[in-house]
This record gives sequence, C-alpha cells and structure tokens, in this order.
Amino acid sequence: MKKTLYSILSLLGIFFTSCDMNMEPHGVLREENAIEKPSDCLNFRNGVYSSLRNATAGSVISVPSIQMDEFFGTTINGNRIGLISNGQIYSNDNSAESLFSVLYAYINNTCYFLEKAPALLENEDLTAEERIAISRYIGEVEFAQSYYYYVLVDRYCNSWGNVDPTAPATGVQLVAKYDPTGDRSKYPGRSTLAESFKVIEDGLADALVRIEEYVETIDRSTPNGETEYLSVAGPMAIYVGPMTIKALQCRVALLKNDYKAAHDIADDIIKNGGYTLSGITSYSAMWTDDNNNEIIFMPYASLSESAPTTGSAWISPSLRQTDYIPTAYVAQELYTRFDVRNKSFIGSRTININGSDLTVPAFVKFPGNPALNANPSTNALQNRPKPFRLSEIYLILAEASYELSLYSEANAALTTLRNNRINRYQSVEYSGTELRDEIRLERQRELIGEGFRMSDLRRWGLGFNRTSTDYTDPNVVNAIVKAGLISYPEGDHRFVWPIPATELRNNPQVASQQNPGY
Repeated sequence: MKKTLYSILSLLGIFFTSCDMNMEPHGVLREENAIEKPSDCLNFRNGVYSSLRNATAGSVISVPSIQMDEFFGTTINGNRIGLISNGQIYSNDNSAESLFSVLYAYINNTCYFLEKAPALLENEDLTAEERIAISRYIGEVEFAQSYYYYVLVDRYCNSWGNVDPTAPATGVQLVAKYDPTGDRSKYPGRSTLAESFKVIEDGLADALVRIEEYVETIDRSTPNGETEYLSVAGPMAIYVGPMTIKALQCRVALLKNDYKAAHDIADDIIKNGGYTLSGITSYSAMWTDDNNNEIIFMPYASLSESAPTTGSAWISPSLRQTDYIPTAYVAQELYTRFDVRNKSFIGSRTININGSDLTVPAFVKFPGNPALNANPSTNALQNRPKPFRLSEIYLILAEASYELSLYSEANAALTTLRNNRINRYQSVEYSGTELRDEIRLERQRELIGEGFRMSDLRRWGLGFNRTSTDYTDPNVVNAIVKAGLISYPEGDHRFVWPIPATELRNNPQVASQQNPGY
C-alpha cells in the first residue's frame, strides 16, 4: 500500500490484519453525512475498536521485536521480515512504510470524528443518556488517537533523553483536522518531540475526564449495570476505561523520563484498579485462553470477528513452519526451570529443511486460542490482544522508583512480580546498578515479543550483539540465517525507523526531515 499521509480519503476504510498491513481500503462512509446523529457516533466508534484491536497486536508488535536481539531467522522463513531482522532497514521497507500509512489513516479518521461529534452535543433535544454516550465515544476516540500517535513516536522518533525534545523535526507529523487534499503545500511537516508528547498527553487527559464521567453514571445495582461496568472498568475490559487510559499515560510518562508521573500513576493502578497478578498456576491461561484478571484491556474478538494472529510471525498453524526462533540465550538462559514463563513462552517445533526433519526451539507466547478458531484442528493462532497488563505496570513502578531513588519500592515491586512468576522464588534485596539491571532483566522476561525491546534498548542507551548462534546442536545452527548475525552499537540509527520514502517524495514539508542515518 503506497500512499502518502493525506492521500487516504476513506473513513474507517483501512483495518489491517495482524501480520499483513498491506491491504486496500474497504467499507467507505460518505464524508458529508457520516456523523449526523448519536447512532452514527456508535457506528463510527465500533470501527475505531476494530482499528484498535489490530493496532495493538500482529506486526505492530512482532516486527520491532524480531528486529532486536532475541530472535534468529530460519532458512525456511521466505525472507518474511528478513531485511529488518538482518539489520537492512531502508525508507522503502514495506513493514515500516505500511505501519506509518495505516496509523495516519486511522488518525485522519479520528480527526474527522473529533470535529463532528462535539457539535452534536449542542443539540438541546438530546437525552441525558445520549449526551453522556456521545461524550464517552469522544473520549474513546481521543484515546485511540493518542495510542496511534504513541506508536508513531515510539517507532519513528528518538527517545526523549537522546535528543533535544524542543528541536525541530524530532517528533511526528501532527494532524490537527480532517482535511484530505491534493494540495501538497498543506501537508504538515514534523513537529518537535515535545509537541508530539503534548498532543498524546492532552488527548489522554481529556479522554480520562470523559470516560470517568461515563463510569460514574453506571448503575451497578442491576445485573446489566454491573456487566456494563465490568466491560469498562473491570479486568479484561473490552472497552476503554479509566485504568486503560491511565495505563497508557503511565507508559508514555516512562518514555518521557517523567518518573514521578510514571510512579504515581502506576501506584494508583496497582492500588485502585482492582486487578491481580496472575498466579503461577493460572499464568499460561492468559496466553492460551485469553483469560486472566491481570489484563487491563483486551479488545473483543470472536469466531465471527477475527482476532489478530500475532504468533504467526514466529510459528505456523501447520506446526511445520518456524520463521524465527529464540536465540540460545532466550531459550536456555533467560528463564529458570522454575519460571512459569519458560514453559509458556519457549517450546519446540519440528520443521523440514532440505527434506530432513529438524526439531528447533520455538517462541510460543501467542499460541492461538482454540475458542477463536473456526477449525481448531488447524489452529490459526488467533489471540485477543492484551496491550495493557498489570505486570507492565509493576515493571514501570519498579523502574520509576529506582530512578527516583526509592529503592525499597523498586525492590518490592520487583519481588511481587517475581513471586507470581517464579516458583520457590527467594527474595533478594538489590542495590545500585544491580537493582537497575534486575528490573531491566525482568522487563525483558515478561514483555518479550510484545514490541517493547527496541524502545527499551534505545532509551537505556544500550546496543546489542546477535553475532553468535551459541547453540550446540549443529543442525539448529545450520537452520539459522547467517545474514542475521549482526550487532547494533549504542545509539545506532536503526533503533529509530525511517520516515517512509513515499512520504518524503510526496510531502515537501518532510523532504528534508528524514531521521539521521537514512
């Protein structure tokens, strides 16, 4: 899909699937009458949730994970994600270009809604229920827009501490209104990083006010009211609720090195959110059955409304194809045998190379939920996305506490998480850089494959070496793509993705604003 930011004209037109964002628009609404009454807002909102479901899983999180230090490509992967995995990242790369294009299409759609929907609130004939519903939908769309900008900032911008956030062209292009046009002189250039963060933060702040107002109107004394409340504010919420918004605020604050805000929001979620960390015996059900009370937000999916297939970036439904395998460190050293994640994330697959069967380690974190597959025998690897979980909040609390010199709190958060992941864990009181490194290690263990690694290494100022296979089995070694034996030094420009070549060609405002190194 080769499109510039402003050349995508359809509303709700692009809903990319989990591992293939290279799709053409469908489901076009007419611009002039798409938002005229409360029911139009509801219909538009349904499309936004479909977009959110796909923007929180699939290639959005698998591609940057595979780019980093934790996975090797296999010789039978057909070069899927091959260039990025091998460190060959170009401005015309399809993965980076498609994500950029699709997210801006989504942002254009949210801009349209956020222009039209508030005007409906001026209608004096609206009932109180209609008024609070429209305000709620506005808040949900504001959250979605903020999330899309967050992903763009996290992929296409350097980290807050690595650049002057007030310097020109360090942020992303900010779309103030829905205004599709062929006049290239009107296309926006890149903002400062500080301006980009402010748009995200302001959108989340207003969304939180609106969603909290809505939650306060729910009558929990009835079964239907309690069900509605839990769908927004309970574990595994299928709609954006206050804690979902706070979870993104918390994540964004950490990215901004605003450790005080990150600490305080994380502490609030842990104490007041009503979530519980998964116990060791129930942890695997979070990934196989999409069922666990530590999940903060989990977009709806069903047999008829397909979930993404995130796991297919690593393994195939046929169980005979494995595109990427964990490095020997991940498969053999990252987890102890008492760690529940060892069994939940690391498995094996028998693949066929040159006519011979070979058993290789496999990354099985996203195994597919049988309840979401029309034909369970083929297992299409569909899982509901789990973009915000309590475990991430504990990790943010630990890291922010360390940076604020609140070492007891940092140790306590780390210990609490490990007690719920590692059987027979013996608590250790860490100090100094050892505490920092243990927090980072635990973040890698818990969030592997979820798209955080590139951002984490970049903001920590670390490089990596993926230059040795370290496997003792020569058959496994021979199955690994040797071009993928690479290293990234600290500050390598590839920790930031390039602005797509099509955008540079078609938008004169960004023609000279490519990220350094490309």
